[in-house]
Amino acid sequence: MAMSLMQYKGIPVDAFTFINALKGCLIVGNLNFGRQIHGLIIQSDVAFSTAVMNSLMDMYFKNGGELDALKVFDRLQDKDIISWNTVFSGLSQGLKPHCMTFPILFRFCGEALDLVFRLQFYCLVQFGISDEISVTTSLINMFSKCGAMRKECLVFKSAPFKSIRTCNEMISGYNLNCGHTEGLNLFCNLRGMGLEADECTFSSIMETCSKTENQKLGRQMYGSIVKSGFASHGYVCSSLLKCYVGFGMLDDSFVFFNGVERLDLVSWGAMISALVHKGYSSEAIGLLNCLKEAGGQPDEFIFGSIFNICAGIAAYRQTKSVHSLVVKMGYEAYVFVVSAVIDAYAKCGDIENARRIF
Repeated sequence: MAMSLMQYKGIPVDAFTFINALKGCLIVGNLNFGRQIHGLIIQSDVAFSTAVMNSLMDMYFKNGGELDALKVFDRLQDKDIISWNTVFSGLSQGLKPHCMTFPILFRFCGEALDLVFRLQFYCLVQFGISDEISVTTSLINMFSKCGAMRKECLVFKSAPFKSIRTCNEMISGYNLNCGHTEGLNLFCNLRGMGLEADECTFSSIMETCSKTENQKLGRQMYGSIVKSGFASHGYVCSSLLKCYVGFGMLDDSFVFFNGVERLDLVSWGAMISALVHKGYSSEAIGLLNCLKEAGGQPDEFIFGSIFNICAGIAAYRQTKSVHSLVVKMGYEAYVFVVSAVIDAYAKCGDIENARRIF
């Protein structure tokens, strides 16, 4: 193989070399050679070249390696219009995508900047798999991300089978696009549809309660969550805590928090973050101490939240205390934590320490 010979003789191989080699694989229809070139690309300096990755996807699509092409597309960080056109063209040329191909593709479409472009991919669902729940859910997600709520509702209403997954995606879409009333109505209609709310449903509805500042509904949801057995689920617990703290219902928040049998780090982090966000500094620092007493280990996000509150109230003693814990636990190398430490010291007036850490 010419490229192997070039490398053996030490001849530099650049992006243009790889692109031309991939064109050769495309012409002769040799997928195995294409995969070998892909391996060489990964080992080279052009592994992050968008132009090379576009050519690689084109080679895969035209040689029957559709899933390989989509994997390349997934890992491509700097997608350009040629990247999208390559995928669109590849899926338009008589291929019969697997029922899992479109959910992956529509997830990618959430990154696209143009609704018309997304609609082009939507029109590709002509392969008899539009009734698949995974496809329906991905379509709803795609349209909600670009604010096309009418099309999102159309997909949902035309789906022959409605699952809790599709309903959850709809409620999440309504939250994203300020359709809180519609989201609540859908939630209230779940039983009539023969569906039971799960942890994702309750998490989304608590977000709705928080955004609409509906304390009454929040309390009702608390009862439903406990009754359904989801109170100890991390995301549900976190959503409820954020909602209650946001309402200023600190007593209720701590009653619920202390009543959870198995508190995971997500729940601790959510409670501390919510307290910090609402300015309850002493309560947030006190909860960090409770976490340590319970044998838990704060993560970088919890440390970040605590340093933010220390910076906000210029709490120098607490900053030094928590900083020593950061060093002890080995988080001094985390950029997110270090930035928060520097900010806290600077706002406490200790410029020397801030410079030393920087």
